[in-house]
Amino acid sequence: MKYKKWLILGCLLLDTVFISGCHVQGNERSNNQETSQQETGMKQKEISKGVLESFESTLKYYPTPKIEDVLDENMGSQAILQSEVSKQENDKEETPLVSTGMVLYMDTSTKKGHGYYFEDTFYDGPASEDKEKKNPVTYDQGIHLKESTGNQELDDKIINFKFLFQYANFGDLSKKKLEGADYNPEVPLFSAEYQLSNEDSLVKKLRRDYGFNQEGNPILVLDGRGNYENTPTSDFDYRNVDIYFSKNPTNSIGSSIVYNDVSKKDSDY
Repeated sequence: MKYKKWLILGCLLLDTVFISGCHVQGNERSNNQETSQQETGMKQKEISKGVLESFESTLKYYPTPKIEDVLDENMGSQAILQSEVSKQENDKEETPLVSTGMVLYMDTSTKKGHGYYFEDTFYDGPASEDKEKKNPVTYDQGIHLKESTGNQELDDKIINFKFLFQYANFGDLSKKKLEGADYNPEVPLFSAEYQLSNEDSLVKKLRRDYGFNQEGNPILVLDGRGNYENTPTSDFDYRNVDIYFSKNPTNSIGSSIVYNDVSKKDSDY
């Protein structure tokens, strides 16, 4: 009996020590987790700040009425300018997605370039049903068609085409409602979303000019590839600006300016 009594007391003492030890280790783990969460939170804030600063730097070009004024030789020998409008009336299978826009490959030194105006129609079915059309253009103090489309109204539309960066003014991003910012270093990709207002003059202009009549406030989506701390320098390192009036079906207008040192040939078009 005496032996059993001391055995029980010993077990109780061991249990007490063990429980105390677990409590201490638990506190340490809890503290470590809290520290880790705080560090993660601080890192996320740092990333978000960097992402937003990167996009603020990109949007400094908006608006720039003259194309020549966005061509910076210090950022590359070539600038790829792109802008497109995508419209789809509804998400029914037979309703096509129609995208129209322009791509220009500009020499940042001569301020001249070439590219094409495109009209693409995509169906929710076999790719063979899709239609893609390109009208080659050149740029020299203005847009010039290589040859007429045979439709004077379309010719005028192409010659007078305006990129989003030529007239869009987003104002101060810090005053807009930030929906979220994200960065994936493995790809690397980063993005940010802002809520726009139907009262914004830019939103009113886009609704008027392109017939975006969806209800609700549009979303400004900014996304990029590469290191958000650096200026984009290649086809694979870019900054995109898109305004979605609806995502499904797709009703949006988008734009990008990419600099690189890779030349394109006319035969590519």
